[in-house]
Amino acid sequence: MFLRQERSYIPDINDGVRVNVAPLQKAGLLAADVIAKKDVEKAISDRAEWRADERRWCREGKLPKCGWW
Repeated sequence: MFLRQERSYIPDINDGVRVNVAPLQKAGLLAADVIAKKDVEKAISDRAEWRADERRWCREGKLPKCGWW
């Protein structure tokens, strides 16, 4: 299971520390909490929202391609 998760997690340096650390913290892979436990789900949902915005902007021609491609 860990290998599958490891392969599926692709951090994007443009997203910032909070958003990239949240999935690792949620999975219990960090020695200590980096962000407040109450903020973990919000950080994960922020990333999903940003991805949706990027896809929409690409479809609308406002961006040539998504930053994570």
